[in-house]
Amino acid sequence: MLISELLNKKQYPNPDEIVVCDATDKVSAAVARMADHDIGAVVIRDDTGVVGIFTERDVIRGLHREGTGILDSTLGEHMITKVIIVSPEQGLDEALDLMNENRIRHLPVVDKDQLVGMLSIRDLFVQELQRVKSTAEFLQQQVQIGSKPLPM
Repeated sequence: MLISELLNKKQYPNPDEIVVCDATDKVSAAVARMADHDIGAVVIRDDTGVVGIFTERDVIRGLHREGTGILDSTLGEHMITKVIIVSPEQGLDEALDLMNENRIRHLPVVDKDQLVGMLSIRDLFVQELQRVKSTAEFLQQQVQIGSKPLPM
């Protein structure tokens, strides 16, 4: 399955509704937005496109290093600038591999320099779980009717 299919399937919001911040925004504002939207990361964007990502892990690390003073600093001071992105035409397996290899849980989806979505590890887990359940149901039906399952 392609990333674009998953975004369509989960009826992803209009790209204008994706939660984004500016590098000059305060960490406290980003934390509030993540809490309000029940998400684990915000994309940092400027006129040129995606310039960073800020996640729950960044909050925890910052609190550990700096204490609550991190809340008054800007996202530009704490965001990850080497953002790993995917395109809508990439496969879900490729996205999962990227997440696993880089030990990340969020991937901005960018098409022609435009942010069009955000994938979380949960999105991929739910899709994989549905695939496994579907395969199990198919195999169970094949056993019940006594025919050989089709090769997968």
